[in-house]
Amino acid sequence: MIRVKYRECGELGTAIEESIRECQASGILAEFLKEHGGDVMSFLFEKLTREECEAIREADGYEQGFEQGEISGFEQGKLDEKRKIALNMKAAGEPIKKIVAYSGLAEAEIKALTHDDNFDPDEPGKPI
Repeated sequence: MIRVKYRECGELGTAIEESIRECQASGILAEFLKEHGGDVMSFLFEKLTREECEAIREADGYEQGFEQGEISGFEQGKLDEKRKIALNMKAAGEPIKKIVAYSGLAEAEIKALTHDDNFDPDEPGKPI
């Protein structure tokens, strides 16, 4: 009931007050709410506000994790592409210094590349 009213009016405090009044008018916990309505309102306001904050934090955390994963995947894909180019240049007999200059990879990494290193485009970072 509170969430529905909150969606309607956009004010959490108003939504809680209206819900409490509606419960009292309908005879739902009328005596209890008459005596403890202020406490109930404070409790609900705090609880719902905390739930909203947690939901927002959860959504933010998911988005941040997704973005970081996406960036990491792109970076790995770039590295795999550099390795493929270096491997092709090495196979074509290009000098190591030229491969270092064009690929940006370290000389030791280029020397370690072999024809057995084929990089799966569907799974960056994973040799096939």
